[in-house]
Amino acid sequence: MEIYGDRFFFQRKQASAFCGRLALFEDFRLPVVSAGEFELFIWLLIGALGLAALGIGRRIPLIVAVVLFGYVLGTVVGCDRGEEKAYTASNHIIVWQNLLILAVAPGVNSWGLNSWIRNERRGSEIPPKWPVELLKFNLVFAYFAGGVAKVRGGLDWMNGYTLQYHLLDRHLSLDIPMAYAFASSWWLCVISSVVMVVLELSCLIVFFVPRLTIFYVGTFFGLQIFWMFLMKLHWMKYFGWAYLIYALELLLFLVTWWTRRSSVARAAE
Repeated sequence: MEIYGDRFFFQRKQASAFCGRLALFEDFRLPVVSAGEFELFIWLLIGALGLAALGIGRRIPLIVAVVLFGYVLGTVVGCDRGEEKAYTASNHIIVWQNLLILAVAPGVNSWGLNSWIRNERRGSEIPPKWPVELLKFNLVFAYFAGGVAKVRGGLDWMNGYTLQYHLLDRHLSLDIPMAYAFASSWWLCVISSVVMVVLELSCLIVFFVPRLTIFYVGTFFGLQIFWMFLMKLHWMKYFGWAYLIYALELLLFLVTWWTRRSSVARAAE
């Protein structure tokens, strides 16, 4: 069974035979499930997410999804880093965090598809803004944390050679001529590395200067698409959903702007 399109496959044997255990699993003595049990968890997770999207069962499906995704995520990440526990990928975590935010958000059930079809949403109630702001913060903070991780052990990530190594590694693994061509220019790697780190470390400014949001979020979105084509890094399957909150906000802004412009035009006539 392929997990999220990654190169890690669950065979028909106990996961403990080939997967490492996260510290959280060890601290709470959570068992490592078998491959069959893992598949069952995935199907239950899909069902819970479907019920949540439909708005059935109030927030119970979301809470179930948080628990199941946490267990699925913990198992996948444990297998990702292997028994040696040398490296832990964390790009999946933003999905779990956003599910947790939705699970505790007031009135989240009223935005389900079932409520929209039945027209049960009560327009007089204005939902609190903190869940939306927290979802936006979660996305931006993920990039800030990435910048901190790059410089926490020093400035080697910006010397150009680190990015060259990753580009060449992707080229040798996946045969990507574009990555090899990019890595051939040391200065291009230096400039790209420095710009990326500066953007990541300074991105929290959008919460103090909101006008910069479109620049930072738009730039990060563009960079994700760029690295996806250049290095075949498919992180958008995790981060892409988080961008929807900004896309929806932009859509509402454009609709409001167009409505006001049309009203002014009609009044002028």
